[in-house]
Amino acid sequence: RASILGSRFAMALDSGTVSPAQGGPIDMAGSTFVIPDMTATPGAPAEIRLRTAGSATALLSLLDSPPLELMAKAGFSPDLMEADAEAEAVLNLPLRPGLTGDDIAFEVTGDLREVRSDTLVPGRVLTAPALLVTAVNRGAEPGITVAGRGAFDTIPFDGQWRQVFGQDGSA
Repeated sequence: RASILGSRFAMALDSGTVSPAQGGPIDMAGSTFVIPDMTATPGAPAEIRLRTAGSATALLSLLDSPPLELMAKAGFSPDLMEADAEAEAVLNLPLRPGLTGDDIAFEVTGDLREVRSDTLVPGRVLTAPALLVTAVNRGAEPGITVAGRGAFDTIPFDGQWRQVFGQDGSA
């Protein structure tokens, strides 16, 4: 569905998927795209609200796609864990040619379920029934945080891991 009201354009996705390079399809139903003022040129601001559900590998592969390339910048591969994932993201960006990752402001909140990884910590298997992931690249503390309860091999933990992004907001 799409609508134009005055100089505002809005589009909502009732159903649909995207298939990144790895991990299978991602359900995108409920996602929206809005241009608040189509007359603002050049580089009219736009807001994308994504609602996603799929495998963690698929979502990380999508984040690793140009122009963001977040996983590569952080030194990780998109297939670093097995998990079911749901996430909501808000991206704000100017609509203009030559867009780079630095042009995109984002905030992401996601839930990982049935997490398993034997690559995050070499020589150890990480498991967790559920983990909360948050990421933001603007503001006072840009970075990514993963929090929750789980185990390294048979040793339980309840904590969080945080990776701060660079001063320019990149991973």
